[in-house]
Amino acid sequence: MALPPDVAELLREQLGGRAVRFFGVGGGCISQAGVVGFDDHPSVFVKWNPDAPPGLFDAEARGLEELRSTEAVRVPAVLALRDGSDQATTPCIVLEFLEPGTRSVTAVRQLGADLAALHRSTSERFGFFSNNFIGRLPQSNREHESWAAFFCRERLDAQLSLGERAGWCGKEVARL
Repeated sequence: MALPPDVAELLREQLGGRAVRFFGVGGGCISQAGVVGFDDHPSVFVKWNPDAPPGLFDAEARGLEELRSTEAVRVPAVLALRDGSDQATTPCIVLEFLEPGTRSVTAVRQLGADLAALHRSTSERFGFFSNNFIGRLPQSNREHESWAAFFCRERLDAQLSLGERAGWCGKEVARL
């Protein structure tokens, strides 16, 4: 796997410096990703997908910024973004690279405390101000007054409807 040339050019334009190393990173299912090291500033994490639906990385950036705003858990900063509206360039997102931590009981406890703090960041309604994606599929985040209504309508019903349209399940599944 190699970094697409137009993504490398975006890094030069947005971040300056000279990229001196690249290694691919696994873990995703629809995009490719890697870490780019520079000779004169910190490494960055880059994710790209030439076939990304318009708005995919923009939605990811909004979600990351919302998580960062809670200050409850360490979330990488968005450094650059290309949404795919220009057909001649590769859609991508460039993030601050966070070095992996050590695996220890202390680290696990800290993660638990951070996630608990994140979940204490609440709102009067359940949903989000913009839609996003689950993989390549658009995902509605329409607001509801209860978590149960949000989860049933915007997550379960939406996935059941997709499954029904694709012929993977019938209407009887929705009755469950």
